[in-house]
Amino acid sequence: MKRVLAAAVLALAACSPAAQKAPEAPLAPEAAAPAAVATLGALAIDSAIVRPPVEGQTTGAGFLAVRNGGEADRLVAAFSPATSSIELHTHRHVDGMMRMEKVDAVDIPAGGAVVFEPGGLHLMMFGLAPTGDVIPVTLKFEKGGDVTVPFKVMARSAG
Repeated sequence: MKRVLAAAVLALAACSPAAQKAPEAPLAPEAAAPAAVATLGALAIDSAIVRPPVEGQTTGAGFLAVRNGGEADRLVAAFSPATSSIELHTHRHVDGMMRMEKVDAVDIPAGGAVVFEPGGLHLMMFGLAPTGDVIPVTLKFEKGGDVTVPFKVMARSAG
């Protein structure tokens, strides 16, 4: 039980805003969109990065922006050969505490954008074993289908 609790605390710390450096590209939907690293129909994915696990751990987090120039869609899953599993997560304030929560899907509004960033939506990557500077992550959309996105692996922070 202590091991599970310790892993949960470390995973939460890995996704907290204080533990993160600013992303290289702006992730705000109102900012000028960086060049897409992948597209699927009217969906454009950019700013795809992975924060690798801290030393001795295997849970990391993925961040990205999904911009939608077409009809509403939903991100329903993600997977990668560099992980044992990926879950869609968000942070919520509960009783004055910030808590991570698994979500079943993320709505991508028509003509809008959704940003996955520290302290908010993110891809929780379990069993993450990045090899190299980029890992492929396949995003599964309810209507649009699947698209494989290259995620840049950021430098491991001291911890």
